[in-house]
Amino acid sequence: MNSEESKDNLLDRYLDRLLSEQETAEFLQGVDPDQLKQTEQLQSRIDSSLRRMLSGLEVDQQQVEERFLLSGDGKLSGSKTVVSTGMPNSHLMKTALAAMLLVAASLAIWFNLQPRTVEPIVAYRPLTEVYAEKLLDFRPYYVCDDDKRFAETFANKLGIALALGDLPPDRKMTGLSYLGGISRDTVAMLCEVQGEEVIVFVDHEDADGIEVAIKSTNPDLNVFVKRKFGLVFVEVTPLPSTMMIDSFELLE
Repeated sequence: MNSEESKDNLLDRYLDRLLSEQETAEFLQGVDPDQLKQTEQLQSRIDSSLRRMLSGLEVDQQQVEERFLLSGDGKLSGSKTVVSTGMPNSHLMKTALAAMLLVAASLAIWFNLQPRTVEPIVAYRPLTEVYAEKLLDFRPYYVCDDDKRFAETFANKLGIALALGDLPPDRKMTGLSYLGGISRDTVAMLCEVQGEEVIVFVDHEDADGIEVAIKSTNPDLNVFVKRKFGLVFVEVTPLPSTMMIDSFELLE
């Protein structure tokens, strides 16, 4: 396996969260953070698009495998008749093609190509919409158990190193993600608070997209805003009060 194939394989395993903690640390040391962020964001778009395309469809895994193994004459040696899932072959193939095109665009960004067909991700939009999309797959891009790395993430993106104070037993930080919302530099901290999913978005206090970002588009979600340390903290939560913003501390 050459170096490019090895790099591609590591990227796939990283995006699928198959690397060990040590492998992840080594991988992150050898990649460009901005390129990786773009790739992760596009991968999230791939996942969301496929979920929407396949919404409501019941697909038999064995049938999908058999259909892709069909020979040119449409027969599979030794196979039995497959019960229809209600998903036409053309729809299945279009779905697969769309996925492959999105993956190709992701790899193009990774290898410093700039395909014109890739639309830029909107930098700012209501954070309640970002929250709703993330709720479908409420996992961070990486679990940040290292206090030093936690601080460096905010220092690298926003120029200010932050720490997280001690948390009560009913709340915890589950990891960090780059979800946009306020600007392309927004850092999102995913949390579990009293059994509910909560996201705190952090950006520069004078970011252009703040006013759009803090507008709530969901009556079931509350948006709490606080400015400190030259930053703006926006907590999106189904709970009636902010539980996580005050836990952020300035690293001395």
